[in-house]
Amino acid sequence: MNTTEVKLGFWASILSAIFSIIMFVPDNLNGIFNALANSYVYMALSMFFVGFVFSKGRQERWIKGLLLAQIVTAIGQVGYSMFDISTGIFIITSMVWVIGAPVAFILMAFWFRSLRIQINKVL
Repeated sequence: MNTTEVKLGFWASILSAIFSIIMFVPDNLNGIFNALANSYVYMALSMFFVGFVFSKGRQERWIKGLLLAQIVTAIGQVGYSMFDISTGIFIITSMVWVIGAPVAFILMAFWFRSLRIQINKVL
C-alpha cells in the first residue's frame, strides 16, 4: 500500500464522518430530522380524517374543528421540508399542532368518558 492510498483512505473516512454528522443537523433539509419530522404529516392527516367522525354535540363540534385544523400542520410541514418555505410560516403552522392537538386529545378523553358512562347506564 503506498502513501497515496493511505491519504485517500484517511480523507475518505474524514469526509464520511462529516457527512454522517450533517445528517443529524436539524437545518439540513436532506437530513434525518426532516425525514422523521414528516411523520407529523401522517399524524396530522389521520387526525384530519378522524375529525369527520364527530358531528353532534357542542363538544364534538369543538373536537371536529380542532382535528380538521390539523391539515394546516400537514401543509406547513410538507412546505418546510420539501419546498423550503420560510421558517416563520412553518412555526405558525406548527402552532396548530402544538396547541390544537393536546386540546383535542383532552376533549376526546372527556368525550370517551361521558360515552362510557352512557353505555354503563344502558347496560
